[in-house]
Amino acid sequence: MAMKLLRENAHIPVATVTGIILGLIKVDLRIGISIILVLIYPLFKFFYEGKSWRWLIEYFGLSVTAWSIAASFVTH
Repeated sequence: MAMKLLRENAHIPVATVTGIILGLIKVDLRIGISIILVLIYPLFKFFYEGKSWRWLIEYFGLSVTAWSIAASFVTH
């Protein structure tokens, strides 16, 4: 049961951790977007192949939100 839940929602922890890491290291916007885009393929291939693309919108939203929140707490 837990594995099924994780497989159906794998994009949530990946997006959150990616966003937090990008925010903490204060990466350039273009590089950060590229990293977020690169992670789409393994997520799709291993978890979401043949399923709805709704997870993609959640993935982008969570990544950018976590990125901006983490970046707001880090000072130069």
